[in-house]
Amino acid sequence: MDRRRLVIGLPDWLVRVQGRVLEPLPGQLFNLDNYRSLQADRACKYNGLPLLGKQPAELEVVMRPLLGRYA
Repeated sequence: MDRRRLVIGLPDWLVRVQGRVLEPLPGQLFNLDNYRSLQADRACKYNGLPLLGKQPAELEVVMRPLLGRYA
């Protein structure tokens, strides 16, 4: 999409504060449950895609046609 976004890394303690502050607000922008889920490892050591008849593809190859209207 060639759009620039500012990404600011926050220390762990500040993210917890952010979760506590935003949790009671309507819309659940970010809460402590989101924080906890960000702490869990999301990488799998075993590639099970071949068992499903699928092959990995680069994110750009898959998403570009889907997001083409926003380019």
